[in-house]
Amino acid sequence: GRDLELRYFRDTEKREVDFVILEDNKPTTFIECKFSDTSVSDHLRYLKSKWPNVDSFQIYLHGNKDFIDGNGIRVQSALSFLTNLSC
Repeated sequence: GRDLELRYFRDTEKREVDFVILEDNKPTTFIECKFSDTSVSDHLRYLKSKWPNVDSFQIYLHGNKDFIDGNGIRVQSALSFLTNLSC
C-alpha cells in the first residue's frame, strides 16, 4: 500500500485543526469538525492558506449548509461527507 497517516494540527499560536491526512509525509486533506454549521474556522482557513492545493473540509453534525467558500473549503454535513467518502 500507501504510506498514510492521520494526525491533528496545532501550532505555537494555538491554532488547531482536528484531522490532517498525510500521504508520504505530505498533507492531502484537512478536516475540521463542528457540532453545528457555524462559520468556517479561522484555523482551517489559516492552514488552507499555507497549503492551498490540499482538500479542506469543515463538517458538522447539525445543520443544512453545503457549499464551498472563497478559500476552497467545503462545508457540509457529516452524513454527506461520509456518504461521499471514497477510499
